[in-house]
Amino acid sequence: RFTDIGIDDAFIRQLAKTITPGPSALFLLIDRWDEPTVLAQLAAFDATILRTSLAADEEARLRAVLGDDPI
Repeated sequence: RFTDIGIDDAFIRQLAKTITPGPSALFLLIDRWDEPTVLAQLAAFDATILRTSLAADEEARLRAVLGDDPI
């Protein structure tokens, strides 16, 4: 379903291999972020971090699917 929004098939397959039953998963949609600061904060959780970028129109479609109004 998310491939129709521009999320790469290879990224979706990578997610499927990484996320296993039991642990938690957190998906963040971040715009205008300070990458070093955010990654440093997430490091405290011993997290596996996967990320991808979307073009502006793809992000707008994703927000619509998720029911998210931009702040």
